[in-house]
Amino acid sequence: MIQLAIEVRPAKAADAEALSGFAARVFPLGGRPGADPAHLAAYIAAELTPKRFRELIADKNAVLLIAESGGRIAGYAALVHACGNSQIQAKSPAELRKLYVDPRYHGGGVAVRSCANFSARRKRPAKRSGLASTRRMPEPSRFTRDRDS
Repeated sequence: MIQLAIEVRPAKAADAEALSGFAARVFPLGGRPGADPAHLAAYIAAELTPKRFRELIADKNAVLLIAESGGRIAGYAALVHACGNSQIQAKSPAELRKLYVDPRYHGGGVAVRSCANFSARRKRPAKRSGLASTRRMPEPSRFTRDRDS
């Protein structure tokens, strides 16, 4: 495998348009098998807009990172503090809410580098963190299982 030069940095408001386009392209690839294309399209239209990305970037309880290779977005990840996810039982929880990688970069360390950067860039310490995914989605399950060993 070719070693990719991956740069991970905090997202800025100026990145919102590019993030929206990237997210609209890769989100359907990470959906559960058999998902209704109309539901995916509705989610993309409502939640993956430049406005929503600007709100996430400005959120004091969130950290949004962009992974780039050669000036192209290779992936992005969002960590949300005080997430309120009932499955994460901790005094100061954090949830890895989004982690999407362009298929051309799968296996190239984008997800690992993005997650490692959260430790250095999070806005406050988290006692416990979690990744929201479903067992019907093999990629997130495989990624987290590989990290646990």
